[in-house]
Amino acid sequence: MLDSFLYSFNAIFPIFALVALGMLLKKIRFLDESYCRVADKLVFNVALPVNLFCSVSSSDLDRMFGREQMTLVLFCVCGISLFFVLLCIITPRFIKDRAVCGSFIQGAFRSNYAIFALPLITNLFGDSGRETASALMPFVVILLNVYAVICFGFFHNGETETSLKKTLKRIVRSTVRNPLIIGNVAGVIYLILKKTLGLSALPAFLGNTLSNLSSLAVPLALISIGVSFRFSDLKGRAVAAVVAAALRIAVFPLAAVLTAVALGMRGVSLSAVLVVFGAPTAVASYVMSKEMGGDAPLSSQILLISTSFCLLTMFSFVFVLKYLQLL
Repeated sequence: MLDSFLYSFNAIFPIFALVALGMLLKKIRFLDESYCRVADKLVFNVALPVNLFCSVSSSDLDRMFGREQMTLVLFCVCGISLFFVLLCIITPRFIKDRAVCGSFIQGAFRSNYAIFALPLITNLFGDSGRETASALMPFVVILLNVYAVICFGFFHNGETETSLKKTLKRIVRSTVRNPLIIGNVAGVIYLILKKTLGLSALPAFLGNTLSNLSSLAVPLALISIGVSFRFSDLKGRAVAAVVAAALRIAVFPLAAVLTAVALGMRGVSLSAVLVVFGAPTAVASYVMSKEMGGDAPLSSQILLISTSFCLLTMFSFVFVLKYLQLL
């Protein structure tokens, strides 16, 4: 029991310690929200794409497209798609406001995989966990972004109907321009070229530079989440925010993990399933909701609630799975 507790604590605490540090630095007025604007731009457009490129490009190509890895990819893609479709069918029956409906759906299905996956799985399984999470990253990040655009293509303020052509344009534009997707795809391309052409590793000066940029991504992003946290944003639309957050960090991960265990997944693969379906709502969901006619305050509330309580839910999942010797 104690070993399971320490294992879970050591994996989860470092991540949320940085969020707490951000809250503290804001409290003592060392950082403010102007820091978030700069840090979020740096992380989203530079540090995180480089981090993803480094992680993917250092993976093993045969393992990335191996049977076990592709089984994991198929499971996650089918699971995300199923949850998204169910939300799109059921949510409009209970929420009539289209903007609220769109933000609710996005907040419930779109996980913050890019920020939470690598550090958590690396804490749990070291380099093998990092490789698995990195190999899964392109599929998950692209799928979540495409579904988010589709969501707001149909549920948003303004026009009640959106043409298929306009929606497809939004999907393509968002996908092609997304820095996270670009970083993933660049990593895969480099990995393939390195394998097929027999290229050696990047020159030391370039590799070290990219490594330094990569190391900025997670700490800056987590501190920024802490700085941007405001209890006042939790007021209003409480029921919708709590339900969406509960689906995001409790209901969906429980269903996914139970299904994965029944299918025989264990260890690194099971931890990847847990993070894909159990990570809090993506930080980018607030920005997308604001830009695409959703209910931005609701998106902010879902983000805050899911991030706040994810410490408890993720710790509980890891503790139970470790205790049952499934991790």
